[in-house]
Amino acid sequence: MFQFNLILGAFFGIVLVVGGPIAEPYAAQKFATDLKAKAVDMPGDIGPDGRPGMPVKVISEVDRQESAQRWGKYQDGLRYLAIHAVALTVLGLVSGGRWGQVLGGIGFSLGTLFYGCGIAFSALLNMPTLAVFAPMGAIFLLMGWIGLMLAAFQVRRTPTAVA
Repeated sequence: MFQFNLILGAFFGIVLVVGGPIAEPYAAQKFATDLKAKAVDMPGDIGPDGRPGMPVKVISEVDRQESAQRWGKYQDGLRYLAIHAVALTVLGLVSGGRWGQVLGGIGFSLGTLFYGCGIAFSALLNMPTLAVFAPMGAIFLLMGWIGLMLAAFQVRRTPTAVA
């Protein structure tokens, strides 16, 4: 189970790097494109001859705030992914008991998928229904932290020889 937790921690770390620094410009472009799609045509200014000017695309302040909130949620999802990828890796490095490893590995793995990835993907895909998995993910993450604590308590200390 130690190796499994290390591999999953590394996998989530890779997903974080791909979703963060590598994909961030594409995600930012997607958010900008989604925001531009919400622009509505407003009549242009009336000219001195009384004719209306060219229509102007306007984005409402509410749409701008919603886009900023979605971007923040995407960043939060990546942040939770980072924290729990490190926690899963630490769990794999702790040579604690089997039950702590199993409980922590399952908890961190499923919790990271449902919570961190669920928040990030719901923001990125503009599908708030994906965020309904976040509370279940939080329960799994709690299980993961309890498993890490249990694994730490089960660490067998070997006495060191005094020279």
